[in-house]
Amino acid sequence: MGGEEFVIVLTNSNITISEDVANKIRKLIERIEYCFNNERVVITVSVGLAEIQINETQKELFKRADSALYEAKKLGRNKCVKAVNTME
Repeated sequence: MGGEEFVIVLTNSNITISEDVANKIRKLIERIEYCFNNERVVITVSVGLAEIQINETQKELFKRADSALYEAKKLGRNKCVKAVNTME
């Protein structure tokens, strides 16, 4: 999407399966030790999840996912947060 943000689209899925996949990816990345300038660092991933709703545009879907991403960062990073469902 830009900067340090990217999108993974899962087809034939739902928010529960997507959250499981996102957490597996997050935990795998967290376990890898990286070395920058002779220092060991841990990389973490914050994830915003959204499931498309009836009559929702791609722009609206991405906006909800982006809001969830920033909520994950606000909560301390290295988390997965589900977007608010506007149809409820």
